[in-house]
Amino acid sequence: MKKILTVFLFVVFLFTVFVELSHAFIIVDTGVPTKIAGGNDIASYQSLAVKFSLTQTTVVTDLRGWIGHVTDGLLTYAIYTNDNDVPSGFGASDDLYNQSLFIQADSNTDAWQGLSGLNWSLDIGDYWFSLEVRGDSSYNGIMWTPAPNNGSYAVGTRDFAYSLSNGQWVSGPFPMGFQIESNSGSV
Repeated sequence: MKKILTVFLFVVFLFTVFVELSHAFIIVDTGVPTKIAGGNDIASYQSLAVKFSLTQTTVVTDLRGWIGHVTDGLLTYAIYTNDNDVPSGFGASDDLYNQSLFIQADSNTDAWQGLSGLNWSLDIGDYWFSLEVRGDSSYNGIMWTPAPNNGSYAVGTRDFAYSLSNGQWVSGPFPMGFQIESNSGSV
């Protein structure tokens, strides 16, 4: 009986550890946009971003955007620091992290598209998650608006931005579908 209890407690312990380690923490989840207000292009001439804040050092593991695809190509997912309520720069020389993902166009499907398994460590502070078309990529997509939870997860209606091909960011009230997850607790 004592051996069975010991084995049972060990199994409960392992289960508890596994559940804790596998749990993702949401930093931002603006929800699936409704398409009522149209959309914003992601193309060589325009990048889109969402601002987020961290209250402790955090490891970002997942980045996603709710995107409709028009043309195949590489889409770059990047993290920037905050500079006067817009991203702190533009392109690989200014971002903290970036990774590109080849996306197959499907004009009939809007879906969460993104990266997982990242290990991007960020300190306390304000940051921007940007979706960009860099270099000679031919990717073209659309992010529909409005997203239903634009006021949730510390994302307000002015915490979105776009950049035209000149690299100048402009903040604006166009809530789009973004998700950011972490493997660490309170963010």
